[in-house]
Order: sequence, then structure tokens, then C-alpha cells
Amino acid sequence: MNLFFHNTKANKYSINSLSFVVEDLKDLKVRFFYEISEIENIINKKETDIFVFSFMTPFYEKEKKLSIYLKTKYPKSLTIAGGPHIYDKNSSEISNHFDYVFIGEGEETFKEFIKNLTNGLLPKNKVIKNFKNIDINSYQSVSDKFKRFGSIEITRGCPYSCFYCQNPFNMGKIQRHKKIENIIKEIEILLKNDFTDIRFITPDLASYGSVNGKDLNLKEFESLVNETNKAVKGKGRVFLGSFPSEIRPEHITEDIVKILKGKTSAKRIIIGGQSGSDEILKKINRAHTSSDIIKAVSILRKNDLEADVDFIFGFPFETEKDLNESKKIIEILTQKYSARIHLHYFIPLPNTPFENLKPKPIDLKTRRFLSSLTSKNIAFGQWENQIRLGHKS
Repeated sequence: MNLFFHNTKANKYSINSLSFVVEDLKDLKVRFFYEISEIENIINKKETDIFVFSFMTPFYEKEKKLSIYLKTKYPKSLTIAGGPHIYDKNSSEISNHFDYVFIGEGEETFKEFIKNLTNGLLPKNKVIKNFKNIDINSYQSVSDKFKRFGSIEITRGCPYSCFYCQNPFNMGKIQRHKKIENIIKEIEILLKNDFTDIRFITPDLASYGSVNGKDLNLKEFESLVNETNKAVKGKGRVFLGSFPSEIRPEHITEDIVKILKGKTSAKRIIIGGQSGSDEILKKINRAHTSSDIIKAVSILRKNDLEADVDFIFGFPFETEKDLNESKKIIEILTQKYSARIHLHYFIPLPNTPFENLKPKPIDLKTRRFLSSLTSKNIAFGQWENQIRLGHKS
């Protein structure tokens, strides 16, 4: 039986994790493709081949079209969908275009599903749900067998419930941390395969080891920093605080930076600022202030670290006053502290409190301001593409 993962730049981390869970399943040929042309000569038209799709909201339409194409051309095949876009309310519609749809954290249910298929058992329900939090220490973010390498997930779940973000609503509000010995095990797999730039997946790097995700555990954080550095010494580089992780602004303290300084290869630390308007920050439930953003960047600069700060524009309730306050904060960050701005445009995401809101168009004056930042190379991001996506949702 062939198991084909549709592998894209946007879903590579989830595909890495899913490939790990089927490492020990026999009679299964696992392959990865981006374009159909890569695999059409090996698709078995007479037997059941399985195609796996994992996607975020902006990529749903594209993945749906590909599934429809495969089902039309290869009617014996099965298409499977999962990822953060899918939840209870939209699962019925999505199941019209995929044979099986997975909701929730999928490692356990996906493995059981594939195991049953190899034994000739097809589930009766098209929608397969899992609403419990898995133990992330039981799973890896990389697959040695299938040579799937990338960032290592070290924390799952977020207690903050920002109203635009899917993470706490899909992954839960209780943080689960991967034990350091398990993180080191994955680092060793990466190094053994000459994958020498080590990065991590976490909603907030500084909260590693925290019981509630809010009160920092400096001892555990320091252990993470020291042990990961020890594991790669002379063999690679450790990027702590760079994509795909960030640090909340109020969690950038002198103590955190003292631990981090000199032990991360990241030249710029990512800060989730999101807005320079305190009114907007309240409405989106960020639980920090604009002053926290400035303070965080100033602490980094004082310690010879630079910052990339996330900002989101286009919230439906954004006023001219809010925009002016964000512009003012951006000017302080870029001119006084040499920060770069990572620009985003609001996209309403399923399974969030803001899923039914419509993004607000960016006025010409603000668009010119953002474009000028980009042209001066002090801002970057896919905000213009997100404008198009946001108004399609």
C-alpha cells in the first residue's frame, strides 16, 4: 500500500510528525510529493493508495482541488485531510471533498487509522475526532527512517487565548513541554543526518518548563538553553528565539536575556507585538501592553541582540487612532532600537472567536506607510498576499 503525503512549505512540520508515527508500520510504502507529476507513474490504479493532506486555512481551496482531481482520476484512492483549518463546524463541508477528515491532534488517531487500513479495515465515520491532548513526549517532530528533518516541537498549547489565533483553541490552553532528554534525542538524529541548524517550535520560547505558561521557570529554561547548546557543540548551531518560535514581549526580561545571550545563533529575536494600540491589544486579548513591546526591544538591544516584531493590521475594529498609535510605536522601534517589523494582515481563522469577522481594508495612507517600511528593508512579510486571502475568507 502506498501512503502519499502532500508535502508543501507550509505544512512540512506536521508532515514530519505524521511520518514519524508510521515508521514502524509494515507493508506500507511512504512517499512525499509536491507536484502530482512526481508520483503519477507509481500510483496504483487497481489498489487503494492513500493521499494525506494537512493544511492551514489559506491553503484549503488548493488542497481541496487536488483531492477532487485525485478522486476523479484514481477512484480507488483514499484522500485524508487534517490540520488546523478543520474543526467541528466545518468538518461536514470538508468531508464532501475528502474521504476522511481528522479533527484535533492527530498523531494517535492517524496511526490507528493507517494501521487499520493496512489490515483491510475502513472506519465507518468519515469524521474522526480527537479532543484530548496527547503526550508530546511520545512523538517526534522528525523521522529518521523517512529522512524528514526540521524544527523540533518543544511545547504545545497556549494559555493566552488571543482571539485571532487558533493555537489555544486547537491545541488547548494547558502547555505541554517535551522533556529535555527527548529534545536531545531529536537533535542527535538531526546532527547524524548532517542537519546542523537546530530550531524549535513553540508558542513562547521563554515559557518552556512553566507550569501555567505564564509564570516563567528560569531553571528549566536555562537547562533547555544549556543542554541544547551542549548537544550541538562543534557540530551545528542552535537558533533559540527565531522562527518558528517567538517570545512574548512581557517575557523578555533581563534574566531571560542573560540566559540566552551568547547561546543562540539567532541574530534577531522574534517578538509577538501585534499592535501598538493598547485598545487593540485589549480587544484581541493579548494580555500585554505596547509599553511591554518597547521595553522588550530595549532589553534586547542593551544586550546586543536585535528584534523582529510582529504587527497585524486590518482588524475590523481598528480606528484611525489605533493606526496612528501603531505607526508611532513602529517608528520608535525601528528608529531608536533598529528593530525590523514583520507585517501581517488579519485573516479570520476557523475555531477562533474572530472567525466570523471581516478584515478591514487598509487605507491608502497606511498602505503607503507599510510599503515605505518594506522598501527601506526595515519591514518584511506576506501582508499584501494576506490582504487577498483575507478578503476571500
